[in-house]
Order: sequence, then C-alpha cells, then structure tokens
Amino acid sequence: MSFTQSLLKTCKTLYLKRPILSNCLTYAILYPLGSFIHQTLDGKNYKHYDYVAMARFTIFGAFYVAPVLHGWIKLTSAMWPKTNFKTGLAKTAVEQVSYGPFSCYTFFLGMAMLEGKTFADACKEANEKFLPTFKLPASGPCYSSLAIQCYLKEVVYYLSAFAAYVGPHF
Repeated sequence: MSFTQSLLKTCKTLYLKRPILSNCLTYAILYPLGSFIHQTLDGKNYKHYDYVAMARFTIFGAFYVAPVLHGWIKLTSAMWPKTNFKTGLAKTAVEQVSYGPFSCYTFFLGMAMLEGKTFADACKEANEKFLPTFKLPASGPCYSSLAIQCYLKEVVYYLSAFAAYVGPHF
C-alpha cells in the first residue's frame, strides 16, 4: 500500500470514528490556509504575512466552525435522511435562509472578538459586513446534500465558502 493510500485510509478511519475531532483538525488546517492564500493573492510574502490573523482563523475554525457545522449536518441529516435531488434542494433552501446567514454573521462577530474588540464593536462590525458579504453560492451545499458521504460534507461546505471568499481576487 502506498503512502497516499495509507494516509487516505487513516483519514477516513479517523473521520468515521471521531468525526468532531477530525473536523476540528481539518478546520484548524483549512481556515488558516484560506487566510494564507488570501494574503498571498493580496501580494504579501513570508516576511509580511499576518501570522496572528492566521492563528485567529485556526482558533475560530477548529473550536467554533467545526463543532457547529458538525451539529448542523447531523441535524439536517436526521431531518432529511435521503440523498436524492429533491431532498438536496430542500436542504439547500433551508440552509440558505437559516445556517448560511447564521454562519456568515457569526464569522464576522467571532473574528472581530478574536481581534480583541468589545462585544458591542464586534456586533457593529458584523452588522456592517454581513449584508454586503452574504452572497454564498448554493452549489456547494446542494452538491454536498446529494452526493457526498457524510464524513466529507464539512469539507465541501468549507470549499464552497472558500470559493466565495477568494473568488473576488480572480
């Protein structure tokens, strides 16, 4: 068995046996990676990266996003256990008016608080940024609801959000 096959088998086993831990580890990598790519696209290099911002993304992704998203996916999977087209559309519609806005707003609120802002200032910043930013495409969650095995859905959600985050740079 090759190294890659062994690594993938280990990751799958971890996701199936310890899904919350796996998601926390995944988001502890993916969130700061998103910040790193965003900063790189903005023209920064290793001397000028904002490593403190990347640490904030790590904390927020691992200890807030991963457990909340895991709970949301467990809830919607219990509410709609089928993985057909009609169910996928229903889940996507519900997520776009419930979890999507909640996730977007709490991202701004949480990141502002991790920057050391007061709760009132963090709420003000989240209120200012929420409406102009909430343009998350429905394609990622819809595809996730239709075809992705449960242990990979969180990664598809991240990639969908990441595309919306980095997309304006292209």
